[in-house]
Formats: sequence, C-alpha cells, structure tokens
Amino acid sequence: MTKILYFILFLMSGLSWSDSVILDIGSNHLFSLTYNDTGTHQTGLTVALSIKRVSDGYWYDFMSSTFKASAWSSKTVTLTEDVTNHTYYYKWIAQGGDTIKNQYVFHAECTGQFVEEETVCYEDLSTSIAAIKTKVDAINP
Repeated sequence: MTKILYFILFLMSGLSWSDSVILDIGSNHLFSLTYNDTGTHQTGLTVALSIKRVSDGYWYDFMSSTFKASAWSSKTVTLTEDVTNHTYYYKWIAQGGDTIKNQYVFHAECTGQFVEEETVCYEDLSTSIAAIKTKVDAINP
C-alpha cells in the first residue's frame, strides 16, 4: 500500500511534463529517432541535432561543450545512423556544471524530411523521492 501511495504522490508532484523524458541530474541521455516515411527505414539521411537549454534560451555549442546565447562554433551535430536497429542517435553526456533542475529541448531536423523535438527534464530525483516519502509517512504513519 505504501509503494502505491509513493507512486501516486510522485505522479502528483509536478515532476512530469508532457512529451518529455525525466532524468536525474547528471545522467546521460540517448536521443534517438526512427524515420520511416515509406514503411521502411530511410537510410543515408543527414539529421542535424541542436540542444536548447530552456531556462535561459541558450543553445549548446558542440565545439566548446558550453551553452551560449550566440557565436556558436558548431550549433548542430549530425546524428549517427544505426542501420541494424533502424535508428539515428546521439549520446548526450551530462555536463559537469549542470547540477540544478533544468530542461533541454533536443531538436532534430532533416531538411525537407522532418523535424522532431524531445524535452529532457533534469530533476534531483533523490531529493524529490525523499520529499514524497515524507508526505506519504505523514499520511500513513
């Protein structure tokens, strides 16, 4: 019963965003997509990825590994194609300085083909879970 209450409070805690992935602060993220326009995997596409930090609107510079408002050396990176698994992907390595809650929009685009976005929300899950446990314990001692 207690585990069910933890889960319900977690869902009500504001940790979920529509169309997003929730990760613990400092976790890596594998952004991947499958493009299937004709019923089969479309190979050989050039899919560009850019990453925007929502809190300040800065875009990631893949060359300097920092978020900037302007003057990017490389604002996009090309996704790697995995023909065997029919996906395009990029592994985001969490930045050492990102120690606070934040949201990032992963924007993938293949000119003339598609645009795909995913929001990644970083939360301090250990603190959030501890707060939920405290709420549950207060309700169900």
